[in-house]
Amino acid sequence: MYCARCGKPIQPGANFCASCGAPSPRMEGPHAATPVYTPPPAQRSSTGWIVGSILALLLIVGLGYYALMQKPAAMQVAGNSPQPILRKDVSTPMMPADIRAWLDHLSKIEEKKQDLTIRQIADLKVFMTKLQALGPAIGDLDPFGNGTPLPPDKAPEDNNKSPQDVTQGKFEDLRPAWEALATEFESVPPPDECKILASDYDHALKQIPAAAGDIASMLNTIQSDPSGAIGSLSKMRSSSYNDIDRYFTQADGELTRICAKYQTMKWFNLKPDVLGFQGNF
Repeated sequence: MYCARCGKPIQPGANFCASCGAPSPRMEGPHAATPVYTPPPAQRSSTGWIVGSILALLLIVGLGYYALMQKPAAMQVAGNSPQPILRKDVSTPMMPADIRAWLDHLSKIEEKKQDLTIRQIADLKVFMTKLQALGPAIGDLDPFGNGTPLPPDKAPEDNNKSPQDVTQGKFEDLRPAWEALATEFESVPPPDECKILASDYDHALKQIPAAAGDIASMLNTIQSDPSGAIGSLSKMRSSSYNDIDRYFTQADGELTRICAKYQTMKWFNLKPDVLGFQGNF
């Protein structure tokens, strides 16, 4: 039996706690329960905040926390095949060659987007494992987040980076690949029929590296203003649909419309949630 005030054990039959003098709880019936001491919750470490920010980034770009926990075989692009749209009216004009060519370009960009998403999830999974295992010692690794020891020619001041610094470097490492993909997408101008689709897709694509940069900047406030950091993460998660997912969804709707107009089978989809895990939240 334990003291309800201080949590220390009370000798059987004792009327008072020997440590603090509180009265011993009495059994007053067959269903009376002995009070159980509940220790105060431990304060969250800065490493915990950083791990949370990584998870927030995955939520923001529509990847989902469960994607980190899946086996590699499960980390494949999921989704139902689009329903074919058959040409029933021969009087309907076939899809113009310039539209078809641009949509083929978009299809290749979308495939690269999904591949990049899967690779970066795997990379973040490895990084999170190292961060949770090493804690502050992760600062002895590459400060740019690659998770490898510093080369011998690095200056001493490059060592002992804080977990925040290392994680900021990791987030910054994610951005160039997305920026390059957006540039490649814009390298082929869309025909007039596809301009709305292109605008929505381009907007969503550019918001992904922007989200990584925003979280990297937010890490500077974790130690000084943890409550503010929580608020920032919550706002970023809630705005994910408006900034990214909604535009990918609108672009996919435009793709469906264009294919239907020319009674052409829709041969690919534009996915806001590449791995299909966002519905778990």
